[in-house]
Amino acid sequence: MREKKKLIQIAEYAFIVLIVLFFMYRILGLGGVRLADYPIFYESGDSLTGLVTVKSMADNGWIYENPFLGAPYGTNSYDATTMDIFLNAMEQVLVWLTGNWILAYNLFYLSGYLLAALTAYYALKQLKIPVLIALPTSVLYTFLPYHQQRGTGHLFLGMYFMVPIMVLYLYRLMNGELIFHKGDKGWLTPSNVLRLIALMIMALTGIYYAFFTCFFLCVVILYCILNKEDLKRVKQAFISIVIIVGTLLVSALPNFIYWMNHGKPDAI
Repeated sequence: MREKKKLIQIAEYAFIVLIVLFFMYRILGLGGVRLADYPIFYESGDSLTGLVTVKSMADNGWIYENPFLGAPYGTNSYDATTMDIFLNAMEQVLVWLTGNWILAYNLFYLSGYLLAALTAYYALKQLKIPVLIALPTSVLYTFLPYHQQRGTGHLFLGMYFMVPIMVLYLYRLMNGELIFHKGDKGWLTPSNVLRLIALMIMALTGIYYAFFTCFFLCVVILYCILNKEDLKRVKQAFISIVIIVGTLLVSALPNFIYWMNHGKPDAI
C-alpha cells in the first residue's frame, strides 16, 4: 500500500513537470530556439550582468575574479556583495555538467519554472489541498506575470521556488505547529536537518525573499507574544531568523575579508 502511494506521488510530480514543460514551450516560444548557441532572451535590467557572471564561471571557476575584464589589471566583484550564492552554485554546476556556458545560462533560467511548480505543489499537498486544486494552482503560481516580467532581466528574482516552502513554515507556526521537533535521540533528526537546510537555501536564493521571510517571522513572534501563545513558537521563529541571517553573513565572508584587506568602497 505504501509503495503504491509513493508511485502515485511520483506520477503526480511527473505530470506537473510535463504540464510545465508544455506551457514553457508555448508561452516562452521555445520552438526552434537553439539553447546551446544563443541566450534565450536579451533583455534590459541585469541581463548582461547575468551573462557575464556565467561566462566568468566557465572561464575562471567562480564569480569573484575575472582576468578577462578590466584590462590590463583584470576585475573582481568583491565590492558587489551577493547573497544569492545557492543560485550561483546552481549555475556553476550547470556549467560543469554541460561544458557550455550559454546552455547552462538558459537551463538555469528555465529551471526556475520547474522548481517553482514542484515546491508549490509540495507545499499545497502538505496543507492537505486536494490534487485537483493543488495541481492547477501550482502551475498558475509558476507562470505568474511577475515571472514573465522578471525574465532574464532580473534573473534571480524569478527564482522564487523557495517562497512556497517558507509560506508553509509560516503557516504552520501561525497555526500552533512547530518547524523543528525533538526526536527520541535529540534534535538531530533527518526532518530537522532538512528543514535547517531549507532555511539556509531560502537565505541564499534572494535577499528580498529572505528579508520578507524574516519580517513575517517577526510578525509570528509579535502575534504569539501579544496573544500569550506558547513560547516554543517564538523560540523557533527566532531561531529561524538567526539561521537565515547567519547564513547570509557567512555567504558574505569573501566580501568582508576583502574589505578588511583593501578597505570598503565609498559607495557602501
